[in-house]
Amino acid sequence: MPTAAPLLTGLASAVFYLGVSAAPLVGQAGMAWFGAHWLGAVGAVFIALGLVAAEAAHAVIRRRGTDEVPAAQAQPLPTE
Repeated sequence: MPTAAPLLTGLASAVFYLGVSAAPLVGQAGMAWFGAHWLGAVGAVFIALGLVAAEAAHAVIRRRGTDEVPAAQAQPLPTE
């Protein structure tokens, strides 16, 4: 959906800034609760959660299929 591109770009930027601003807080909390030696494991947990969320979103998008895509957008681009 090309018409949604500006909205999605803005949302992606906002989430990026939220992640960057939350990272020091999560790092400090991880060091306070588990110690500095376990900071890598805490980071790995957040990476795994991100991968699970991405796979869940992919499954939802795939489940919807192409039923909601208008016919004009579903056709492949002509090749020259």
